[in-house]
Amino acid sequence: MLTTRHMRDEKTGRAIKAIGRPGTDTGQHYFTANTWMSDSRHIVISADIDSAKTCAYVLFDTATGASRPLVDRAGWGSGVVSPDDRLYYIEGDTIRRVDLNTMETAAVCVHRPGCAFHGPLSVTNDGATIGVYWSEGERWIVGTVDIASGVISEAVAPAFAK
Repeated sequence: MLTTRHMRDEKTGRAIKAIGRPGTDTGQHYFTANTWMSDSRHIVISADIDSAKTCAYVLFDTATGASRPLVDRAGWGSGVVSPDDRLYYIEGDTIRRVDLNTMETAAVCVHRPGCAFHGPLSVTNDGATIGVYWSEGERWIVGTVDIASGVISEAVAPAFAK
């Protein structure tokens, strides 16, 4: 699915390992979101990013070059890998989870009608809470999701200017 290319930066001479698929756009989640598993070997990559900013999530083994599809289509920049090796990502009004060791999937929470989550997500070091934000009409809300119960809590509703 994904390939690895090795090259050298012309200015610095540093070695670069590029992962992707020729002719497609490949990247990571949003730059503040962790994409590495706890083994520091496997990374979740956003593959086939399109003009609508959706992508496929793929688990890539940096030691062997093997890749494993995780999610067919999801929002680019909406995911995060937790310290306990779970990928959390947004699917509209739902936050979903993929256990990267067992490949089990589940919905963590579903928001009330009219609310849409936006990325990036963040997750606490103990893997118990997800930091989120969402829109409800013209209102923007920052809050949390308790992963075990799926309870969504509002923390603050700042008045962002358009």
